[in-house]
Amino acid sequence: MEATTDTMRIKAYRSRSDHGAFAWPVLLALVSLVSACESERCDGNSETVAPSQTYSNNNYGYSVYVPQGTAGCIARPPLPNHGIRIIVKRSEGALWFNAHFNAGGSESAAEALEDYVQQIKADHAGTKIVSRTASLLGPAPARRAVATYRDARGHDITQVLIVALRRSVKEDDTGIVYVLGLVAPANEYKTLSLYLEEMRRRVTFDW
Repeated sequence: MEATTDTMRIKAYRSRSDHGAFAWPVLLALVSLVSACESERCDGNSETVAPSQTYSNNNYGYSVYVPQGTAGCIARPPLPNHGIRIIVKRSEGALWFNAHFNAGGSESAAEALEDYVQQIKADHAGTKIVSRTASLLGPAPARRAVATYRDARGHDITQVLIVALRRSVKEDDTGIVYVLGLVAPANEYKTLSLYLEEMRRRVTFDW
């Protein structure tokens, strides 16, 4: 897998800190996930979640299904446990589910989603936002954005982000942002979006 593709995937995971910068612990953990999965299998720094299994994350209170025909990579300790990346054999696309604390103070899923949208625009000149719509992430109300752009290799890319926000439940709780994402070359988008929709429907939360 080429470095430009890995960079594209890594940037999709970024999360804003309370100063408007990006949360490097989240990014570094997911850099490891990308590296672990770039050869279509998980390496020694990650664990594999088999297809048709459910990955549960106790740190952020969610579970997500790994579709048949795919496999998941999750970081081994001591790397932070934010989420899972989905491998699809012979695909240059990427799917993932990630969670992080709402350190940026977003007041809604739409606001949290907009942070990601603005970063996509900053990273890729000529980005077009095809749609912003209401959605669901499992049972949770969410916002969905679809963007298209051309990557550094000149390939047409479609990126989908579905974002839900669990609001704070006590004074010292920032809340949690949940992100289901897809990045795919245009010719793979239809196929990979089927996996995305299956994952979206089968997300569950502990709250």
